[in-house]
Amino acid sequence: MDTALDQPAPHPMPAGWTPEVTPDDHFVHLVGPLLTRRDGDLTRYGFVAQRKHLSRFHRLHGGMLLFLADKSMSVTAWDLIGRPQVFATIQLDLQFLGTVAEGSLVEARCELIRKTGSLAFMSGRLMVGDDIVASATGVWKFR
Repeated sequence: MDTALDQPAPHPMPAGWTPEVTPDDHFVHLVGPLLTRRDGDLTRYGFVAQRKHLSRFHRLHGGMLLFLADKSMSVTAWDLIGRPQVFATIQLDLQFLGTVAEGSLVEARCELIRKTGSLAFMSGRLMVGDDIVASATGVWKFR
C-alpha cells in the first residue's frame, strides 16, 4: 500500500505559470499538469519534468516532449487562425537535441510559419532555460 512517504515530493510551481485545468478523463490529466502563461496575445505551454515523465534512464521520456510539441503548436495555431471548428494534426516531426532532468521546466516556443486555405504550418522549439532540447515542425488541417 502506498503511503505519503512513498510518493515523490511535488516540484515547486515556476513563477508566472498556472496549471491548466483539464477534465479527469482526458489524456492531459494523466500526464499533467500542463502549465500555461500569457505572453502578450499568446498562451505559452510547458511542464515541470516529474518522476512519472522519466525513462528508465532517469531522463525525460521523449513521448512527453512529443506531447508538448503537439499540444502547444496545435493550440497556438488554432488560436492564431481564428479557432476553426474542425482542426487536426496531420503531420508532426520532432528532433531530440538534448536531455531533460527531473525538476526542469520545459517550455514550448511556437511560431506559425504559413497558413493556406485549409492548412497551418508550425514550428516549435522546446526549451529548458536557454537550451533547445527538441525542435519540431508540424502541419494542421482545418475548416
